[in-house]
Amino acid sequence: MSMNKYNQKNKAGFSSSGLLLLLLALLLGVSAYLTFQNWKKERICAAQLAAIYDAVSRYEIRQGILPALQFYPVDPASQEGSLRLFLMGEGVRGDDAVCPSSPRIFRKTGQTYLWNDALNGQHLSALKEPRWMLVEMNALSTDVPPPHWGRYHVLMTDGTIRKLSSAQLREMQIPRAIE
Repeated sequence: MSMNKYNQKNKAGFSSSGLLLLLLALLLGVSAYLTFQNWKKERICAAQLAAIYDAVSRYEIRQGILPALQFYPVDPASQEGSLRLFLMGEGVRGDDAVCPSSPRIFRKTGQTYLWNDALNGQHLSALKEPRWMLVEMNALSTDVPPPHWGRYHVLMTDGTIRKLSSAQLREMQIPRAIE
């Protein structure tokens, strides 16, 4: 009789341990998918920053100085001096001015990188130490988390892309909003 009850239990559905294993497998799968998506966005951001550096370098070779861009224009899609319009003029996709890991509300503006306007009209070769060239706009607020695993991508004047924490941004004197 006890064997008969056991068979009826199995026919009725999953055991609690089987259901727990199924839920665990589902959670692991979702976690792996989200991790992959974040990694992919991080790689895209780094590739875009490299493309921006190439465009800025080509401009400097042609013009003899770095472009005069705005720190952050009011309207990146139409305002002169916006990084987005500069990139399009250099044959680079304007969308490269948008980090895919930034919050959607920032991405809608058409530009999520901030330009170091102290570099306007400078010469890369004249800079003795690498300086920051671009940083993600999330860095301006402590209310918006860093987009890349707790860090920000920063394009340097030597073409490297550094992944920096909030504390490291402060050390580099990258502008931040009131904390």
